[in-house]
Amino acid sequence: MRGGDEEGAAGRGPSRRAVIVAVGGLAAAAFLPGGAKAETRLPSTVRIYVPYGRGSVVAVTCDVLSAALSAALSRRIEIDIPPLPDRMQRSLTALADQGRGELRLLASDTLTHVMYDAAEASRKPNAAASLDILVPIATLTVGYSTALFVSADSPVRDWAAFAEMARGRQLTVASSNPGSVHLRFLELALGQGLRDVLAPGRERVFETVLEGRASAGLINTPSLASFMRANPGRLRALVTFGGERNPALDVPTLREVTGRRSYASTNSVGLFAPAGTAPDVVAQMHAALVAAAADKRVVQAAQAIGLPLQISDAADLALTVARDREVVVESGL
Repeated sequence: MRGGDEEGAAGRGPSRRAVIVAVGGLAAAAFLPGGAKAETRLPSTVRIYVPYGRGSVVAVTCDVLSAALSAALSRRIEIDIPPLPDRMQRSLTALADQGRGELRLLASDTLTHVMYDAAEASRKPNAAASLDILVPIATLTVGYSTALFVSADSPVRDWAAFAEMARGRQLTVASSNPGSVHLRFLELALGQGLRDVLAPGRERVFETVLEGRASAGLINTPSLASFMRANPGRLRALVTFGGERNPALDVPTLREVTGRRSYASTNSVGLFAPAGTAPDVVAQMHAALVAAAADKRVVQAAQAIGLPLQISDAADLALTVARDREVVVESGL
């Protein structure tokens, strides 16, 4: 169940958060397979649509990579976050329109995207799933988990106490993405609804919980572990959503406390191209991503914020999507 603030106005066109980096650096032709010197087919601008909040791992990943990716491609990189509501639909619609002299791509949380496709299939049974139409390029992160946490001042000290507090009440949970997958997992585990308080940005999620404007928060485990190291004694982790305990947090997983294996999940960020994108364009984008992720400044930025940055390939992204589809089916999301 959604609540809280809304980013942007529903009636406006896409609000553009452009990251424009001066063109320069290595030529894109140097990243063609086998060192070929063929002319690149990329236009002068690569626009990456991000259908999630500004503080989401997806948006942060794109921000961290943008300057180095621009240098690797010798192209301008723009990151576009459409306003609420229906960010995903706005992004997919924009992606289908390739007539403006730019390459449009989609960066997406694969598990959330699979859940979106499942919801669309229930509304439009004959429509093809968007992930069956898009062309995979690469995963941008390793699988990472999400954590449920409370303020250290909260009387809630563990999952059992959280479940007891939730009984008969509609608790508020802060997150960067309205209607998140993990909010839905919690609702399934508790057997009741929760109210999602939108807090765009990692610091906003923490602030919302610490200031008492939400009973609990949801955030990726690297961010929570990083915050707790820097601010000891301010927050308390309750559970994580991965298959194994996170050693930095050392709290039970949702699978442990509920006994439901299907509640174990991790998230990954994937980069997709529109249907019909040429294989050599996919190869150029992948090679440029690998080069960007190896840039010293990118490595330092990712380490500083606990971003699990790692570039794989299209085959790995396809396997990740297949894995997430199994999670959605088994869990009943």
